[in-house]
Amino acid sequence: MLKALIISSDMQLVWAVEPVLRKLEFDVNLKPTMAEGSECLRYARYNALLVDFARAHSSEMQELRRSEMNRATPLIAIAERSGRKAEMLAEAGADTVWARPVFPDRVHRDLMSVRAKAVGDRRLQRRLTLGRSVLLRYSYDGRQYFQAGILDITETGVAIDTMETLPAGRHVQIQFSLPAMQSAIEAVAHVVWRSESGRAGLTFLQMEEQQRRRLDRWLHCYRRGMSTGHLYAAS
Repeated sequence: MLKALIISSDMQLVWAVEPVLRKLEFDVNLKPTMAEGSECLRYARYNALLVDFARAHSSEMQELRRSEMNRATPLIAIAERSGRKAEMLAEAGADTVWARPVFPDRVHRDLMSVRAKAVGDRRLQRRLTLGRSVLLRYSYDGRQYFQAGILDITETGVAIDTMETLPAGRHVQIQFSLPAMQSAIEAVAHVVWRSESGRAGLTFLQMEEQQRRRLDRWLHCYRRGMSTGHLYAAS
């Protein structure tokens, strides 16, 4: 699940931005003050930061950018109006600056761009190549389960090879069991991309915490086994 942090006490701004983020499948965390928002950045990694500087100084951007976990996270700064402060926010480290009034078209366009970057970053994570030898079952629109081969997998998604129609942008129910696992993992996934050759990339949207821990543990053990030459994965 993609994660976004909004730092603002302006509920009109929040009401304009939060629904767009949720529509783009971000889990949204809202904090009214800079201090509370900065504390969140110490303990969690986010894919998007939206920070209201109407009552804050651009120097506080430096504090936000000190976060080791979120130093490179796209940051959208909202200024009271266009002018020198908007320029200062850009110079201080904001990736994008919105000057009030904030227009819906720009909100959607810029957040779509942030989402595309976040999904792209996830596809660059260290993948484990399985080469179609492990199977995944998927279903959508109440149809029967189809079968696909898993090409590679990470903590946040999976690439598959399937002969069936699987349009990009669709949500699907998936089941898969990795080598040495005693039971299957089930999740809801989003089809991020699909090629004409039948390959597709899925990102995990909903997965029970216990199953997510099983997957993380399996990937950790498998990578460790690859590095030592002793392949083993915890179930």
